[in-house]
Amino acid sequence: MALDASVSQDKVVNPASEGSAVDATKLDSGLRYCTVCSKLRIPVADDHKMCTSCRDKYRRYYHERKKRPKLDDAGKKPDQNVAAAVSAKLSESDATTPDAASAHPCTRCQKPVAGGGRSCERCREYYRTRHRVRKSKIDSGNLGASRNTPDFAQNNTIPSGNSDASLANEVPADEDDAAMAFSDAQMEHEGSDDSSDVYEYQWETQLFQTLKILVKRSSLSQERLFFSGCYAILRDPHVDWSTSVQKTAVALRKLTGLRFAVNRPVFSRRDANYYRCMYICECRKPADVPHDIHPSQDDQFPTPPAPTIGSPCRGLVTICAQYDDRHPSGLPGEKIIIRIHHPA
Repeated sequence: MALDASVSQDKVVNPASEGSAVDATKLDSGLRYCTVCSKLRIPVADDHKMCTSCRDKYRRYYHERKKRPKLDDAGKKPDQNVAAAVSAKLSESDATTPDAASAHPCTRCQKPVAGGGRSCERCREYYRTRHRVRKSKIDSGNLGASRNTPDFAQNNTIPSGNSDASLANEVPADEDDAAMAFSDAQMEHEGSDDSSDVYEYQWETQLFQTLKILVKRSSLSQERLFFSGCYAILRDPHVDWSTSVQKTAVALRKLTGLRFAVNRPVFSRRDANYYRCMYICECRKPADVPHDIHPSQDDQFPTPPAPTIGSPCRGLVTICAQYDDRHPSGLPGEKIIIRIHHPA
């Protein structure tokens, strides 16, 4: 009976598979079997169910599994993960940006803007500063070369010769001084095709800036204006003489303030190496100020007389494009001659 009791007690303690022999020496050593590897490695006094080797394996697996939770979650539940990411993104945008229903991108920096404005406050301040700088330049007559230079004559200016006449006609550094020089030497004739009496500019921008000052001064002081100036550029074989004159007329009207019909010249003359057009200035003289009308006793609220529009000045604008062979390298050139006869 004692032997049967010991055998039954060994079967309870040993969880090994059926039919295996029981090692009495290991049972007496005070060890238990691991639940993973089924090896007798765990001390009886230890509370763990796995041996030290199996616990290390599971720790390494857990750390590797923890590094890729998004990949496993994305493979199992893609819809839920996408919805969670979208909701998190919307919550962040709501906290940092204006209302999505009323926000729209700025026309300059593309940042979200709330309200009815097309641009954000920073870009609006940028445009205001730019407008103030541009307006101050226009009022002072100091426009940049990139604004004044026509697209058909950029970087194609032919340098003037080194003769005494060219040195004497050197363009002053200040455009206002050049305008004063022209006011002192006004020309009393108009219509000649000879360019010997024409003031030659080194750059077309200098001509346009000087003429703009003269036109503005003439309109304010109601004085006569006689202007004759020219500049030289390289000849473009793909542009005929009439097109060159028309482009010069467009630039002259845009940059100097003169008003004339570019597409309706009153006179034109054409040659193989020459084209000349004459336009009538359409700017109007200021009307005479009417006398004040004294109200009668019955008329307590008199109506002021309507201002009258002045008559056209009937000035002449002449633009001539002709061949120029003064380039030191022998390249074909083109001389643009501009004459203005603006009566008081």
